[in-house]
Amino acid sequence: IVADIDPDSPNFEYWSSLQEGVFSCSGSGLVSSTYPTGIGGGVLYNVAIYWSGQPTREMLDRACVVSYKENPDVNKTNKTRLVYFGTYGSNDGNHSTKYNPCYYGDFLGDYREEVIMGSSDMKSIYIFSTNHPTEFRLPHLMTDHNYDMS
Repeated sequence: IVADIDPDSPNFEYWSSLQEGVFSCSGSGLVSSTYPTGIGGGVLYNVAIYWSGQPTREMLDRACVVSYKENPDVNKTNKTRLVYFGTYGSNDGNHSTKYNPCYYGDFLGDYREEVIMGSSDMKSIYIFSTNHPTEFRLPHLMTDHNYDMS
C-alpha cells in the first residue's frame, strides 16, 4: 500500500508483505521497521483514509480508523485508534477477509473521507464523518478524476 502516513517523513510511504518495514517513496530508504497495525496487532494493508484532519492519512480496517503514529487527540487506552465504528452498532465490514466498508470517500467535500457501514443485522446503514477539527484545506477529492473513478 502507498500513502502518506508518517508526519515525520516527507512525502508518501509504502509497505508490503514482500519486505519488512515502511519505506519512503522519495527514495531515501527505510523510514521505520514498525508496520502500521490494527485490531489484534495484524499489519494493515487494506485502505488509507483522510480522517483526523491532518495532511497525512490513517488506515481503515475492520471498522476501525487507526493512525500510524500516536495522536494526542485519541483515547488513552489505545493511542493510535481514532474511532471504532462497531461502538455505534455497525458491523465489521463486508467480506470475511478484508472487512471493507460499503463505501468510503470524500462525498461531503472537505477532503476528509466519510465511511458508510451496514448495521450488524444488515437492516440499516450508518454514515460516519470525522469529528476532528482541522485547519488544513485541500480540494474536494471528487474533483480529482482518478480519485472519482476509483
